[in-house]
Amino acid sequence: MPHYFDTHCHLTLPQSPPLADHLTEAHALGIDHIFDAGLIHSDIEKRLQLLSSPHSSSKPTTNTLPPTSPKILIGGAIAPHSDLDPLKLDNALAQLEFYARTKKIAAIGEIGLEYFHITDPAHHKFQKKLLHEQLLLAKKYHLPVALHLRSSETKSAFRDAYTLLKNIHLTTPIISHCFTGNAAEARLMLKLGAFLSFAGIVTFKKSTHLQIIASQIPLEKMLIETDAPYLAPVPMRGKQNRTAYLLHTQKFIAQLRKMPAHTLAAELVKNACTAYVLPSS
Repeated sequence: MPHYFDTHCHLTLPQSPPLADHLTEAHALGIDHIFDAGLIHSDIEKRLQLLSSPHSSSKPTTNTLPPTSPKILIGGAIAPHSDLDPLKLDNALAQLEFYARTKKIAAIGEIGLEYFHITDPAHHKFQKKLLHEQLLLAKKYHLPVALHLRSSETKSAFRDAYTLLKNIHLTTPIISHCFTGNAAEARLMLKLGAFLSFAGIVTFKKSTHLQIIASQIPLEKMLIETDAPYLAPVPMRGKQNRTAYLLHTQKFIAQLRKMPAHTLAAELVKNACTAYVLPSS
């Protein structure tokens, strides 16, 4: 059976599928690893308790993982579209740093710039400060970063992120999660050495530009994800997304790149292990 790695999803949101069923189904299909992305610093401890192995030293909870479950990597972050009060930024960063320093999180993410849904220039300035501070944490504690970058029609989140990243000189992996940029923005990310992660959007009929990018970028810089519970791929579009649907995106990209599905699956797992600094088997 091929093996898979969902490089970005959200397992504990209110709209997410029931956790035990979700993970059991994913494991049965060969999904061995999942990265559970953070959105706000204040939920990290709760997610650690819900998603830690029953055999770990985490505090006991009534919500334990099923006996057969993928390995879950937990991200910590203050996302650009979180509702953080700017006046509480220092305290929030201090809390996030605790989890980075104690190695309780596997990556800083998702962090980034959201220009599509948030149009206020003042908030864009705050987002850049927030991103800069979290990139410094990633650099200090040698953690990968998972980026949320969404441009508006007139302003490129990718170009602004590129400038920040270029000046910080990260030596750890960079993942451009749910990549939706254009070809020029893809080149900017690749210039930084970043991985481009494709979600179910790439399967949509109107995503021709993404399909071209996914067919042409270096294979060693490609990842796939679900971003569950959002963005279910064709043929599940419109449904609540789940990690099991990763296989639809993987099959679609294999067809785009005209390569055997099992070969692509193996390469993508190897890439994901590199991105999240795990040993690849």
